[in-house]
Amino acid sequence: MTLSESTLQSNTEVKAARGENILTDNLYFKSDEKHLRDFPRLFVNRISGVGTVVTGPVIFAATTVVLESIQPGYDRIHDTLSRLVWGQYGWLETGCFFLFALVLAALALNLNQLNIARRSLRSAILMISLMSVGFVIIGIIPTNAPGEPTTLTVSIHRFTAGIICFLFPMVCLSIARGLHGDPTSKNIRVFSLVTGGTGIALSIVGLLVIMTDTPWKGAIERIILANGILWIEVVGVWLLSNQNRSQKLPNLLENQKKA
Repeated sequence: MTLSESTLQSNTEVKAARGENILTDNLYFKSDEKHLRDFPRLFVNRISGVGTVVTGPVIFAATTVVLESIQPGYDRIHDTLSRLVWGQYGWLETGCFFLFALVLAALALNLNQLNIARRSLRSAILMISLMSVGFVIIGIIPTNAPGEPTTLTVSIHRFTAGIICFLFPMVCLSIARGLHGDPTSKNIRVFSLVTGGTGIALSIVGLLVIMTDTPWKGAIERIILANGILWIEVVGVWLLSNQNRSQKLPNLLENQKKA
């Protein structure tokens, strides 16, 4: 038997085996069982998709506003978001930190849909991934409860929050640099530049507030977070619109061929 005949026979055997497996699945597995087997993969694809990037920050913000409203004596100007974990239903705020970590992870996974230069894309994905890990650390290691002294774990919590504030504008500027020269992404590039510049200014103000122990650190934290959520929402909607266009394009081409 020649080499080509042997290869052809092997390929035929592989195809036959695949056909038998498909036939076996059809005979012994019901439709519901097939969906059940595919559920883990479909679930992971769903929570890591662009939909999480768009809806996650909205859930985070809405839950936080509700928790702020029901805490007796809570001051949005003075108190930070991390203090909510010690109040009524504080576990929900801890869950919000983990949710935001998931949002950032989903953003990192879907960022390659933008036409970003490879080096800038890698840098942005790395920094967003570090921010995601940072929110996990913040969720695991809470800040000090009201009236309690600062400990090592509290210092880790605050240091991690500072790193997140530093990385965010760097992400925006890295993406803006990577989109340079792409006329279709001009708007998102300009928006990233503005948001990144704003983030740097707010980070400097936040550092001064912490160093001088100004009583409105809660307000500056909320402004910094709002700047980040707005950028994530805009980028998420942009990614979602790109997905819709890419899905409609094959159908459009097919309709043009039929016409």
